[in-house]
Amino acid sequence: MQSTYGTPNQTQILKKMASLLVQSPSVPAQSPLGTENEIQAETNNGFVSFRFVPYGPSVSLQDPYPPNTVFPLALSLTKSGLPLGDLTDSIKQLSAVGKIEELLNRHGAIYFKDLGLGSAEEFSQFAQAFGWLPHEDIGNPVRRTVVAYNVATANEGPNTMPVYPHNEFGLSPHYPAYVFFYCASAPETGGETPINNSIVLYERLKEAVPEFLEELEEKVGNPRAVDSFLKTMDIFLQLSAGGQIPIVLSQQASF
Repeated sequence: MQSTYGTPNQTQILKKMASLLVQSPSVPAQSPLGTENEIQAETNNGFVSFRFVPYGPSVSLQDPYPPNTVFPLALSLTKSGLPLGDLTDSIKQLSAVGKIEELLNRHGAIYFKDLGLGSAEEFSQFAQAFGWLPHEDIGNPVRRTVVAYNVATANEGPNTMPVYPHNEFGLSPHYPAYVFFYCASAPETGGETPINNSIVLYERLKEAVPEFLEELEEKVGNPRAVDSFLKTMDIFLQLSAGGQIPIVLSQQASF
């Protein structure tokens, strides 16, 4: 299932872009959340906390990112069995004070574990809690079925046709700022949704096939336009249902 929100502010995004990123398969020795190792929000029923947890696929992002920057950042509730209302209230608060955006701007992706979401409706309520305006899908040729408010199946094409890495609405000027993914029922094999840091991808393309990027620049007629477009594809938020199935939120993300 998929849910999209918002329109990116490219001016703000470009302020945090850097010309070179290098990925390392290691994870930071210290918590990316600092000495407290968790973030906290207050609800009517008390405090809700998310703590940093190791996540195997995460990689460390090196300079010019700050120390202890990982992609994606993995967070888990400190207390299981949290009522949906308390979960959404905590997300509303963390989003309202800018904590969610702060973590996204730094890490590019957040992987929430053990949320306990059990349906498309619960997923919809969780996504709405971030407070972003729903994105209107205009000109999308992919066949999708609406299953809850601003939630639809991601792709109903045959499983014999692979979906290669792409940016959501990458060929359209009306692309979403964020994309959520949620899997209600995991297949026994396959079905993964990998995500990429597109800044790293861009730099690797420059090293491996510089002539390809030069050809793009010639076709576009504005090298900075190509450079800026490729470098705005790096905000991701990945979440999970029951700690098993990923949900992903992204801004011009490759997945």
